[in-house]
Amino acid sequence: MRERLIYYHYKSQGNRQAFYAEILQDQEILYALYALSLQMPKKCLYQTSCESVKKMSKNFILPEDLRKEMQIITIFDKAYPVSLKNIYDPPLVLYAKGDIRLLQNICISVIGTRTPSKNAYFVLQKMVSPLIDSKFCIVSGLANGIDTYAHLFTMEKKGMTIAVLGSGFNYIYPKSNSRLANQIAFSQLLLTEYPPYVRPQKWRFVERNRIIAGLSIATVVIEARAKSGTLITAQLALEEGREIFAVPGSVFNENSVGCHRLIQEGANLVCDGYDILKICKQML
Repeated sequence: MRERLIYYHYKSQGNRQAFYAEILQDQEILYALYALSLQMPKKCLYQTSCESVKKMSKNFILPEDLRKEMQIITIFDKAYPVSLKNIYDPPLVLYAKGDIRLLQNICISVIGTRTPSKNAYFVLQKMVSPLIDSKFCIVSGLANGIDTYAHLFTMEKKGMTIAVLGSGFNYIYPKSNSRLANQIAFSQLLLTEYPPYVRPQKWRFVERNRIIAGLSIATVVIEARAKSGTLITAQLALEEGREIFAVPGSVFNENSVGCHRLIQEGANLVCDGYDILKICKQML
């Protein structure tokens, strides 16, 4: 059953509708998913019973190099993170390069604009350093700007970081972060819900954002514009009942508008990482 799920996912070419269509034809997988009480989209809702389950014995074969180059984690596996399993529309299959044990750590996502201000790196250091020292795993999206800063600084501090991609491993985006992606895959964890041959597309980064939010007990927003993917991730985290921390800035800085809006809507205003640490420890 696990192999069939992976096979359906791999051959879907990143098309979620095609993937779900395959699942809907496999009653054994449907029943197993139903037993997990997942929050699935309406198009994936299923009704089945023990009596209706049909055993399938067909063997499904994946390319050999796929298993050699990466690890595949399904929602049925023990390695699958509990925090992600509980979100709306959890990814049923994940592809991983690196240390999958990081998925069992308590994570905090650190996100922000792709065009940070000159002071953003120093702000990030002040926010993230106490979290790294307290053994939280830092999650971000490998994008330019704040995401890159978060991964680099965490590794410089000998901490733990997970980079979640909006594409398959064969198409690292942005290309300028290919070397960083290799470093993360070697000593940290590179993660995606897309098969390796899937190219980056705008909507896939939006889909990716729910994984960043879902892996984390809290999300820290360093800088964000009024309309941005950063705010989409923050909204997804809020919808899952996760804590949001926003760093205030100058009213003359466009990158602070998104953070100020989040604070107006109830996000925690934070001045340093110890503000974040105090609330996160209370949550555990």
